[in-house]
Amino acid sequence: MKNRIKFLALIMTLMLTGCGEISASSDYGVYIGAEYSELPEDISYDTLVIDAQYYSSEEILSLKESCGEIYSYLNMGSVESFRDYYDDYKDITTAPYENWDDERWVDVSNPKWQEFILNDLAPQLIEKGIDGFFVDNVDVYYIDPREEIYQALTDMLSGLKATGKTVIVNGGDSYVLRYLDENDTLSAVIDGVNQESVYTSINWEEGTFGEATTEDNEYFLDYLERVSDAGGEVYLLEYTTDEKLAHYIRDEADALGYHVYVSPTLELVPVTESGKDVEQQSASGLEKQTQINKDAPEKHEQLDKSNIDNTTGEERMTTTKVKDTTNFYGIKFTADSDIFARIKGKSYKDDCTIALEDLRYLHVLHVGFDGQTHDGEIICNKAIAEDLLEIFEQLYEAGYQIEKIKLVDEYNAEDEASMADNNSSSFNFRFISHTTKISKHGSGMAIDINPLYNPYIKTVNGNLNIEPANSTPYVDRTADFPHKIDETDLAYQLFIAHGFSWGGAWNSSKDYQHFEK
Repeated sequence: MKNRIKFLALIMTLMLTGCGEISASSDYGVYIGAEYSELPEDISYDTLVIDAQYYSSEEILSLKESCGEIYSYLNMGSVESFRDYYDDYKDITTAPYENWDDERWVDVSNPKWQEFILNDLAPQLIEKGIDGFFVDNVDVYYIDPREEIYQALTDMLSGLKATGKTVIVNGGDSYVLRYLDENDTLSAVIDGVNQESVYTSINWEEGTFGEATTEDNEYFLDYLERVSDAGGEVYLLEYTTDEKLAHYIRDEADALGYHVYVSPTLELVPVTESGKDVEQQSASGLEKQTQINKDAPEKHEQLDKSNIDNTTGEERMTTTKVKDTTNFYGIKFTADSDIFARIKGKSYKDDCTIALEDLRYLHVLHVGFDGQTHDGEIICNKAIAEDLLEIFEQLYEAGYQIEKIKLVDEYNAEDEASMADNNSSSFNFRFISHTTKISKHGSGMAIDINPLYNPYIKTVNGNLNIEPANSTPYVDRTADFPHKIDETDLAYQLFIAHGFSWGGAWNSSKDYQHFEK
């Protein structure tokens, strides 16, 4: 069986003493990457998830002696090249599964695929004695939100439910929320939802764990509350080596009545001594990153070494990170300044909760789409001011093209208008789209780059929302077009190197223009 590491990353629990056990509960266990011979001898769960395609009926029967219900993984929305049926369905695949060379999305509306799932694969698994299905990649509807995709998923999930077995989907918020909106119940298609990384996050490049962003956490909790209110069971799957965080997650899940499994490792086999080594490596990675952060200079403190300017209410800031201080500089400003007069009542609204002393005005240069040098203006939080000056100087030196860098106030602080005009900006006291939560832009801790070519995408009430609205041609991130931000892009690389996170890596939505701290 192939040992895959994927964002699904459904991991086994640590059963061995001294191996850093995080999830000690016998309620819920996930061993999708393990063969029968690799399972702990004393395995015991109320609900155990395996990939039953690689188990015999005798092995499943044996597991039932110590475990309650056995659910099998079933990939409904994509197909992996290591499956023995891959060649039979490769012709109806649509696109590569991002970051996973061995997997492709499937056109689930094709009758050939539906026939296979319902009349071939599912009966094989049922014959082995499973109690339910753990259905993955219903998110194909997020990737391809056509009506025929939605209907195909509904037909297949209904077909699985008709077998009398339990049906749990992994993630699937775009599909599930639409179905709920239209039917007020889930009982005809699923019995529950497993959601990964509600409280935690994974840095795949560094191989480290962290905490989920506030936006992701609140979005998923709202999503799961709707599932629970509709009578669905809720399962959480979290990844962390932080025992304090793990216990907090368990307490939160218990209070909500959710099942939870917390894993300290991304390995897809039961932990042995080598598994312990993997955990220690992950922990050391976290420690290394923490040390780097501790060793880094406090850039915003350096900014506070100011020289008094002649302009009323404005102080020119010094910086040690910029070479061209004539064109790349910051200004601390007060309510008496001309700068504040430009933003008062616009980006700095009457109910703004951030103090003026925490904001900085930045002047930068940038290369426009016309290949010429232009002046740029940014207002941001003082905590990221020097980062931005250094980043924009490096982008300018590299000839990186940014069409416009204006204060959002020139668009009357209307975010949609600014984005539609492909304006890159930072501070604007506002709420996250479709929420009541203050955006990172509201504290000046985020910046958007070339937003027209790098849209914000989120499913709202079952409908795909794209911002700005005129960025639809750039939603397909597999397409080749200029000014696209991805992991090979210089802006991405510079922002990540300075400790920013990228909205293009979010789970509940995608914000390809967005970098934040």
